[in-house]
Amino acid sequence: AINAQQTAISGNYLWAISSTKIAAVNISDPNNLPPFAYLEDISLPQTKLKANNNNVILQKVNSIKIYTNNPGNFNLLYEITPQQLGIGSFIGTEVVGDYLYFTTFENPNIKKLRVFNISNPSSPQEVTSLVVPTEVSGLNKLGSKALAFNSQSGLRVIDIRNQANPILLP
Repeated sequence: AINAQQTAISGNYLWAISSTKIAAVNISDPNNLPPFAYLEDISLPQTKLKANNNNVILQKVNSIKIYTNNPGNFNLLYEITPQQLGIGSFIGTEVVGDYLYFTTFENPNIKKLRVFNISNPSSPQEVTSLVVPTEVSGLNKLGSKALAFNSQSGLRVIDIRNQANPILLP
């Protein structure tokens, strides 16, 4: 068993992470679940787990890594680092279809929501960015909205109907 701190579904797999392991189980037949396939131990403290139909995304403050969603062939496809973008750190992450949304802390005065197209996960392309008024500690999708939240300033809503052109709602 795995003491899962987070789970995500990608294709036919349920992925789970603990502080030291990542594991996957094929859920294509929910009435006949095989045991979890444990992958190599990797350092996962303070890691956020996200997924779409094709990829598993692991986010820390200093990297976002895009992996294949096949536990038998779990390969790193691409890594985005703060240094590549000339920023301080990554904060919140969400995946919607072929789009990866994440918030960045660029300096004490600039926080941004960035949008990357990950349809080709080994070569993601930045589509746009949007300045947000406060640091975002969490990011979740709800319908056509992204919910950005922070313990001090509360909840902000971002319209993502046009994923390449998000709009911060008043």
